[in-house]
Amino acid sequence: MNFCALCWRPVVSARSGYGKSRYFCIAHKASQETQNDHLLQKRRILRVLEKRGHHIDTSLSQSAFYQKISQGLESLTSDPKIAMKDQIDFRKETSYLFKRFVSVTSRFYPITYKKLKNIRHITPQTDEEFFTSILITLENSAFIRGLSLQFAMVESDQKPKIWFPNLMRVVARHEAVEIVNEHDFHPGPDSSKFKKNELRDKLYSRFQHLKEVGSKGKQKQLAIEFGLSEQRISILLKEYKNKGIT
Repeated sequence: MNFCALCWRPVVSARSGYGKSRYFCIAHKASQETQNDHLLQKRRILRVLEKRGHHIDTSLSQSAFYQKISQGLESLTSDPKIAMKDQIDFRKETSYLFKRFVSVTSRFYPITYKKLKNIRHITPQTDEEFFTSILITLENSAFIRGLSLQFAMVESDQKPKIWFPNLMRVVARHEAVEIVNEHDFHPGPDSSKFKKNELRDKLYSRFQHLKEVGSKGKQKQLAIEFGLSEQRISILLKEYKNKGIT
């Protein structure tokens, strides 16, 4: 699957019925209808990447520029290959794979897991049901519903060792986009949305969630999400604790 350069959805294929696009999904095609969303999301991603010291040269060719943006998105969260390492026996049945999917997602992709948490109570009987339940829960749009069926038919014919990692790529990509979208963005000069107390409140709330789902490297994950150094994260959490809130 080739992802949209600006989000987690796939690029629009010629057979989709929505008009072909080389770099973007239906929501971010550089058309008159989506131009504002396209520009806003591009600027938001560039702002978040710049806060992490990742500057993308805007003079690059279109192909190279959007490739860099796409790679930058992937750098914002855990590599799914690392997340899955030594944790999954691909020889087992669909129900086992689904449970492992829930476990890996809750540990490494907490924002996406929060959106998917209700699915942990179901037990898909087929690979196709597995795929469609995940994708449609992430976004119940006509485009994604149609895509999920195509994706399921293509991928479920493959061995789990192939289709399961592809599904985890979708989850990792979704997580990265959600990290970007959680950052406030105002066109023009960079400015901070949160006053210090508000930042501490949101930071501690995310810390508690990561703690509840058993995530490791919590301060590192928070540093990525909030665009701060791990040292600054540590200081803010200590300040919160010293106020007697914890």
